[in-house]
Amino acid sequence: MNNRSHSDRFEAETPENGPSSLKQRLSKHFKACTKAATLVAGLVAAGESSAAIVNWVPGTPIAIPATTAGVYINVQTETSGVSPAGVPGWDLNPWNASSLSWFNPTLPGGNVYMQAPGGTGVGNLPYGTLIDGTATWANGSVAGATPAWNLNSSKNYVGFQFQNENTAWSIMAGHKFNFGADLVTNRSILQISWEDVAGVGIYNTRLLYN
Repeated sequence: MNNRSHSDRFEAETPENGPSSLKQRLSKHFKACTKAATLVAGLVAAGESSAAIVNWVPGTPIAIPATTAGVYINVQTETSGVSPAGVPGWDLNPWNASSLSWFNPTLPGGNVYMQAPGGTGVGNLPYGTLIDGTATWANGSVAGATPAWNLNSSKNYVGFQFQNENTAWSIMAGHKFNFGADLVTNRSILQISWEDVAGVGIYNTRLLYN
């Protein structure tokens, strides 16, 4: 038989169940919530876990000459030039006097430029595209027509992969272009972002969208 009366529910405050104890419990609760929030904030979207993103925004945009040489870029050393001899270990080479193409570096072997989803060649990646090992890679011989390039705009994104000079890892990366009235006029690279962890993808949302 239950001998507790209705009034037994209202017990006198003690150090164990009084306001001080409540404050302590709330304090622990909020600290736990803060830790959880910090953990969640530290995690990025799927495909970018354990990411170590490196962003390179040149002080002056890297111009892409309308020539058969174009410009050679070493991503890690953040250097560029119009001659491969002047940029040892170059990773990226956009070029073409009448359109836009990319030339493959020696390493990593194979195609290194990302074919845009639904496109027929290296193309403008829709914002929010993940650049990772599941992508289709092209040799960049000619810029694909789809998805459409944004002329007179900097909203143009191409994914690529390059070899880390220190570890021989294949690294996922993206670069952001500005174009003038066509794919040849006033073209330049405004930003390059890459993932410093082997095998981890990078979203092109890492590239400033403006």
